[in-house]
Amino acid sequence: MPLVHTTASVTTNFQSGAERFLDRSGKAASALTARIAGLLRAISNRRALARLAEMDHAQLRDIGLTPADIYRARGLSLTEDPTEMLARDVAARRSHRLLAAPSRNG
Repeated sequence: MPLVHTTASVTTNFQSGAERFLDRSGKAASALTARIAGLLRAISNRRALARLAEMDHAQLRDIGLTPADIYRARGLSLTEDPTEMLARDVAARRSHRLLAAPSRNG
């Protein structure tokens, strides 16, 4: 029996193949865009860390950090966000300070 393709089936096969290609291309482009955005965010966060490293002890204390915090953040790998670690450190210190503060009602 001869293999006969109608125009409709060829068109349908071509469209589904093109759609699969575009879908894969779109996913690859999205992944690439996400990686580039992550790289740009990492560069920005490292620049922020460099600015923090230029501050003196009093300035760091005013924002809830210590020079040791900056030193530890600089030791993180390039894939880790130093600003997230510093934000967690500040939040932990503040909550500890609030828990340790004497009650004003007593």
